[in-house]
Amino acid sequence: MEEPQKSYVNTMDLERDEPLKSTGPQISVSEFSCHCCYDILVNPTTLNCGHSFCRHCLALWWASSKKTECPECREKWEGFPKVSILLRDAIEKLFPDAIRLRFEDIQQNNDIVQSLAAFQKYGNDQIPLAPNTGRANQQMGGGFFSGVLTALTGEPSSWS
Repeated sequence: MEEPQKSYVNTMDLERDEPLKSTGPQISVSEFSCHCCYDILVNPTTLNCGHSFCRHCLALWWASSKKTECPECREKWEGFPKVSILLRDAIEKLFPDAIRLRFEDIQQNNDIVQSLAAFQKYGNDQIPLAPNTGRANQQMGGGFFSGVLTALTGEPSSWS
């Protein structure tokens, strides 16, 4: 008996930025909504628990509660939450008009601007400075792969 042929998409054959043609359901804005403001995610920030929120919603939550926990499940987050770049870029590409309108609204709201500034200052205070440099001291991960990357690039792998 012959085994059925499996079809895989060869990403090397696709043009860069060419959308995949799909006959499946369309993606809607509501699938990318924040569970605090129930609007489209702006600068989505994903916590250790996996829940994502608008950066400014997380900042407002933190400013009002002074808690480092998920607004949805209350699990404590570790470190300082960062914007999910992949998710942000996908949302901005899929829904540019909705994001533009939300950015305009956010920038006009002084409470949000102040909360974001305070939240970022809190985050900056969480990162110890490297001695004599005044730069953030990135923890060296060590291990085999870190050593290989350092040997190849001459720089620690944790640098961005």
